Amino acid sequence: MVILSNTIRYNSYHGVYLNNGADAFLGYNTITNNCSNGTQAGVYCINNSDPFMRSAAPAPDYGNNYIHHNNGAGVKAIGTSYPSLGINFQQGTLKDYYGYNEIHNNGGYEVDNRNTSGTIMAECNYWSADHNVQANPSDVYGSVDYTPVLPENPNVVAGGNGRALLKSSIDFEEAVALENQGEFQSAADIYLKFLQADPDADNAGFGVSGLIRCYKGMERRREIPAVMDQFINDFPQTALAESAKDHSLPYLVQYGNHDTALSRVLELLSQKRNDAEAEPSLLFQTAGIYRLKSAGRAGDDFSNAQNTYQELIQKYPDSDFAFFARMDLEELGGSVLGRHATESNPNTLSQKSFELKANYPNPFNPQTVIRFHLTDEQPVQLRIFDAAGRLVRALAEKSYPKGEYAISWDGTDDRGLGVVSGIYFYKLIVGQQSQTRKMVLLQ
Repeated sequence: MVILSNTIRYNSYHGVYLNNGADAFLGYNTITNNCSNGTQAGVYCINNSDPFMRSAAPAPDYGNNYIHHNNGAGVKAIGTSYPSLGINFQQGTLKDYYGYNEIHNNGGYEVDNRNTSGTIMAECNYWSADHNVQANPSDVYGSVDYTPVLPENPNVVAGGNGRALLKSSIDFEEAVALENQGEFQSAADIYLKFLQADPDADNAGFGVSGLIRCYKGMERRREIPAVMDQFINDFPQTALAESAKDHSLPYLVQYGNHDTALSRVLELLSQKRNDAEAEPSLLFQTAGIYRLKSAGRAGDDFSNAQNTYQELIQKYPDSDFAFFARMDLEELGGSVLGRHATESNPNTLSQKSFELKANYPNPFNPQTVIRFHLTDEQPVQLRIFDAAGRLVRALAEKSYPKGEYAISWDGTDDRGLGVVSGIYFYKLIVGQQSQTRKMVLLQ
């Protein structure tokens, strides 16, 4: 998706939230005054989400984002996500360009890299509204490759790096430049060559992420689990193998290999216990895989899903994933501790009033049907929200006689524009009561 020339501000949560492989191009946006606390970010990337936020060759030209005065970090990445914020590289006619982003005066780190393996490339950006002000090493967290300040004349090389870089022996600049020009096979060959040559490199996670993007670009998604398996088998107990386990989870789930996905996520969870950055996501993924394995039937998997959701909600009640877990647990019929006061529990709703049923199909593409039942005539509102709680589409807003109803949603917003893949919520409001369920759009 392309997020271009927007002003994104005054959101109580993240400005831009990219989750579960939601790659994007961001350019010429002003992202400011977002986030209610320091754990959030102007641009938040999690679980294999790799946005491009830099100038590119050939056109279109992105980058030039103005990310400032957010209460949390400027750009934050976790869970094998590597936003691309600028690479100064040229080899013959092959060239990658600078970020040209202004990232400054945010409440947290300007660039916050919580990945355990991999460097975020953030070369040639401005780190102050005054373009001559040098970056401070305390402005970034984790492995971030940046030049302190982009010179006014970009043909002049800036001074030395502002910190001792955690840059590995692997240099993926040529691969990234080829990938950016759509030369996916050539880029994939370079990623693969360097990963196999140095599987314990600090930047292995970045290389795995780039290789996956290339396979997606070549429409070879189904091959990704096999490539990850090969890394795990050929290079055990290396940074490459550990990163491959993490990267493989969404693709194993997508193609129905739930047992392997569960084994891997439990292993990762055991390694990240009490890690406030990584554990919430891993708990949510674990619960989700248990839920898929249960197919909605009572048994150990079903109970494990409920218990894991409860653990997540109790341990990290304010995390992104606790919000999702509450919705999932409601669908499973479990009681939810720490519920938001504005939401009604579907299990306590009077069955004589209304019933909101599961949409079908779910996941869906491009259309799903939402059904509900009314026992008497009542005013009804049916609304679609995205994962950040923003209203996407008002599907119904009128009085309905008693009876069964089915309303279709085609994955478009109120302007008729198609929305991106991801988690959405549909909420039925009847009188003073409401009920919410989750659905997933897969493009």
